Amino acid sequence: MERIILKKLIEWKERKTRKPLLLRGARQVGKTWILRYFGEKYFSKVHYLNFEKDKSLDSLFSNSLDPEAILNNYEIVYNTNVDENDLIIFDEVQESPNALTSLKYFAEIKPRQPVCAAGSNIGIVSSTAGFPVGKVEDIVMYPMNFFEFLQAVQPELAKFIKEKKDVLPIPEILHKKLIDLFLHFYVTGGLPEAVSEFADKKDNMKIAFEKTRIVHERLIFNYVSDFAKHAGAVNAAHIHSVFDHVPHYLSTAVDNSIQRFRFKDIIPGKSRYADLEGPIDWLINSGLLYRINIVENSGIPLVSYRKHNIFKLALFDSGLLHTMLNIPFSKIIQQDYGTFKGYIAENFVAGSLVANRFSPLFSWQGRQSEIEFLIQHEENIIPVEVKSGSRTRAKSLSIYSEKYSPEIKVIVSLKNLEFNSDNTLNIPLYFIDNLRDCLNLIRLKT
Repeated sequence: MERIILKKLIEWKERKTRKPLLLRGARQVGKTWILRYFGEKYFSKVHYLNFEKDKSLDSLFSNSLDPEAILNNYEIVYNTNVDENDLIIFDEVQESPNALTSLKYFAEIKPRQPVCAAGSNIGIVSSTAGFPVGKVEDIVMYPMNFFEFLQAVQPELAKFIKEKKDVLPIPEILHKKLIDLFLHFYVTGGLPEAVSEFADKKDNMKIAFEKTRIVHERLIFNYVSDFAKHAGAVNAAHIHSVFDHVPHYLSTAVDNSIQRFRFKDIIPGKSRYADLEGPIDWLINSGLLYRINIVENSGIPLVSYRKHNIFKLALFDSGLLHTMLNIPFSKIIQQDYGTFKGYIAENFVAGSLVANRFSPLFSWQGRQSEIEFLIQHEENIIPVEVKSGSRTRAKSLSIYSEKYSPEIKVIVSLKNLEFNSDNTLNIPLYFIDNLRDCLNLIRLKT
């Protein structure tokens, strides 16, 4: 399964001057696979060092962080040669503080040697190593988006999505097909192992869904195991409590919107933001949760209107969210699990906006109205209303528009793509990753 991020890796390779590349992200989003695929396809040879799997590799860096000395030791120990046509991969680099620090010296002393490192967000953040600030190109990898899912299960439709360069409605027959496939994506989520399992078994949908859920359950167990590894026993218990609570919190949405996160009844004896700040920040830094800042005013910069202890939280993968809530597959496909399914759509959009560089995330709340997201596009603040179905009446959007007169308004739903005369962009949930392109096209027209 090729990933969109491959384009960024190729661009990095082709630069005349480049720094070592650090690819980070939440666990299980595909960092190792994409780097090995990239190396095997675009380099003469790949030298792969996994510091979690082989603890002895750290000794290559124990006496010197000079790249020449490191590579000389590596060549002797592994009876190989390394040249500038080869790619070196430092995987799980957070397990070797010396290897992480050495990237600084590869940048300064041996800049022509292609070096890529990969590590989990939280491992790198909590590493005791001196982070090579300014000496690496830092790229964050996210779960697969719907386009990447389509590439795996229906590549001809992925090609259609990729080549669509307008804001005209999608032919209705394709629109309905894309909605059906998008609901399948709701089940799988974007973690590559789950998508791969679904793609392999998709001829028998019942088995495909069951296998996908088994993958999710194992990955959730692995994430929880990671808490203790990086945070210690007491902190891990608190982190686990918050992580377990988030799906329940999301499912208590009112009027289809995710509510402000409350700190009571999560950890016994703790009911204030200060009590939970550490576990919440840990989960956000790990990439497992996204923070949505709540603001009561709209203007640039949005960050000036936020309050540090008033926010929403979103889970980083919709497939995991469905699994943690134990929502049956049939209910997901039929969109038949009560009036509160709007929180699933909002959670999904939050992940898309983060992956498409619309972060930090903001939500606007008035006295009796709410806009799920405010995004900044060039010099404009754009309200983004999220609906789980195809009904797009948006009272809150009208209230916001009357107060702030936005240049463009966005409604994300299952309604077909359309740009209306009142400057409202209706964009399907399955097309949300194309939001920036749509806004750019509209800007050119106006």
